[in-house]
Amino acid sequence: MEQRGPWMRYATEEVWRGPFFQVRSDRVTTPGGAESDYSWVEAPDLVRVAARTAAGEIYVVRQHHYLPDRPGMWQLPGGGVGDGETPEAAAARELHEEVGATGTLKLVGSVWPMPGLTASRTHLFVAGDLRVGDETELDESEADLVAFAVPLSRAVAAALDGTIGCAPSAQLVLSVALTSA
Repeated sequence: MEQRGPWMRYATEEVWRGPFFQVRSDRVTTPGGAESDYSWVEAPDLVRVAARTAAGEIYVVRQHHYLPDRPGMWQLPGGGVGDGETPEAAAARELHEEVGATGTLKLVGSVWPMPGLTASRTHLFVAGDLRVGDETELDESEADLVAFAVPLSRAVAAALDGTIGCAPSAQLVLSVALTSA
């Protein structure tokens, strides 16, 4: 038995396992006192990187993701934190793989983008002192990924109009804009 705030978990079981995440079902008592099964996804943490150029631009990536099926969706460079990898190491790896860049990383926060579905967090980094020019190292699912720099004002507009369709990316862009003002 495990107390989790006003919730009580009595049992947990793995329902399904895939290469990137698992589905679990917990037997719980809800804050209102009802006994229930609570299904959730166990997945690795993620990272997003706001890579800033000396000219004040920010790198975004455009990629067609299979599930939203929305052409031209923007987000910030990022991806999953590997087993045994720190969020900072994952951020550096993703920045290099997707943009071909290295830089100085600063963790500015962590968010839970889907707290009712998963405990997976997205760690938000700002990268400065960029050195761009290395070859990107995209995997097969990223073959259509294109990275490019835009003025911060354009990234803010994209966060507000939904062009940046990734919520942690939008949050990080707005955070960078607010702290840069």
